Amino acid sequence: MIFYTLAVRSPGPETADQTNAGKRYLERGNTLMRRMVWISSVIAVCLFAGGLAGAAEKTTEQMLEEARKVVKSMSIQEVKKALDSKEQVVILDTQDMKDFVGGHIEGAVNMSRAASVSGRLLEHHMQKVTTDKDATIIVYCMFDTRAPLAVKTLNETGYKNAVYMQGGLKAWKAAGYPMGK
Repeated sequence: MIFYTLAVRSPGPETADQTNAGKRYLERGNTLMRRMVWISSVIAVCLFAGGLAGAAEKTTEQMLEEARKVVKSMSIQEVKKALDSKEQVVILDTQDMKDFVGGHIEGAVNMSRAASVSGRLLEHHMQKVTTDKDATIIVYCMFDTRAPLAVKTLNETGYKNAVYMQGGLKAWKAAGYPMGK
């Protein structure tokens, strides 16, 4: 059997210079660590506050009002007239699918998230509906909230003849106009 002896060296008495040097080294390290924590905290607060400020720039109502100011619209009577005269139009319904199934304008295509998707994604989905960027596209929702936002996005992606139906499907129903199922 082999035994190994571990020699432990006793630190012995330290000189005053060694002790002070060690303290200064630790103090310098602690100061550096405190500065790094402080800088990291400041950066985190700035990023968090910047994110909140960006998110709080506009409310949904402000975005909706802005969209209504810059996009075109049609009254329900004008939409009914266009449909009755067999004009070439695309009717885009932005209701949720369950609401769409419950009732919609005859011939409408459902695109329930049209108001909340990016311009590129909306343009991609629109290619399935029409490739003609000059087509007249009439967009509606139930209460006139999603449609103006969707039309604004459509206009920004090149569909310049996209309009929203004022009053939404609620006004269409109230007028007694026909519904599809």
